Amino acid sequence: MPIVDRWLDQAPERLHALANVLVQKGARNEKERVALGGWGRCLIELEDVAKNYNPDGVPVAVEGLEVLASYVQINIEGDAKLSGLVRGLTRLAEDNRSFEH
Repeated sequence: MPIVDRWLDQAPERLHALANVLVQKGARNEKERVALGGWGRCLIELEDVAKNYNPDGVPVAVEGLEVLASYVQINIEGDAKLSGLVRGLTRLAEDNRSFEH
């Protein structure tokens, strides 16, 4: 199961912490630093899935990306970069959903 989807099931507070990091543009405490480190691993995982096709299927992140996008969306307040991030997360989740089918 992809990291970001596993967080949604097992540690949803990490998605909140990660959204805080992305909105505030930096970690302010240990929980946010842990979430940021996990996000780095998640990005590597997402890139690997995109580059290395597996005919048997590889689990792709969907729900975790959607939830993260919704948490960031709440705090956009006219920030063009955050708006782009939300669009990118949403588009990636939609693409991944189509790969599942």
